[in-house]
Amino acid sequence: MTLDMLLSPPPSMHSMYSVKLTNIYVSNRDNMYSTALFTNQQQ
Repeated sequence: MTLDMLLSPPPSMHSMYSVKLTNIYVSNRDNMYSTALFTNQQQ
């Protein structure tokens, strides 16, 4: 996927999909971050 495709206004279906993907990515990143913090506290 190119940057142009991401920046161009997508159809509603695509933007919903993008938002969902972004939410999944953010929550996964937060989970990894809190897991890392938890692991560091355990040691």
